[in-house]
Amino acid sequence: DITKYGLDLEKRMMLPELLNDLASIDGNFWIRLFYLYPSTVTKDLIAVMKAQPKIARYLDVPLQHLHEDVLRRMKRPHDRVRTMEMLRTLRSELPGVTLRTTFIVGFPGESNEEFQTLQDAMEEIRFERLGVFTYSREEGTPAAALPNQLPEKQKMRRKEKLMKRQAQIS
Repeated sequence: DITKYGLDLEKRMMLPELLNDLASIDGNFWIRLFYLYPSTVTKDLIAVMKAQPKIARYLDVPLQHLHEDVLRRMKRPHDRVRTMEMLRTLRSELPGVTLRTTFIVGFPGESNEEFQTLQDAMEEIRFERLGVFTYSREEGTPAAALPNQLPEKQKMRRKEKLMKRQAQIS
């Protein structure tokens, strides 16, 4: 998670400072940011991305899902409301930004309502690039022991539905 740059040594997030320093280097180059976890994208970071033309307007934000209950079962720290707000801010503050993400469908217990929430968010944000994976049960992991494992056919239908829609959006 590059957004946490500096926490290990300075006990503070220093990515905005680093980006300003890198952007001040002479030359014709782009700085491309990968894996901006939504819980640590700050207003300061967005302001630097907006101000520095050397920072590519292509951002990879690994989301995995956009329903609070699924994220909780996945043991992900993301807050759906804050994540959606951050994505809307990226769209409004960085004209022409390309957003890329990946989703996991069919996580144990994923209800039709939870899947619909994911679809609705996908429709609103309209990611330029999006990948969808089906949940894969891995022996020995906490998720493998969760109840309500979904059938493979249902997971594949959900994946195909999202990918078909994404093809239209892209």
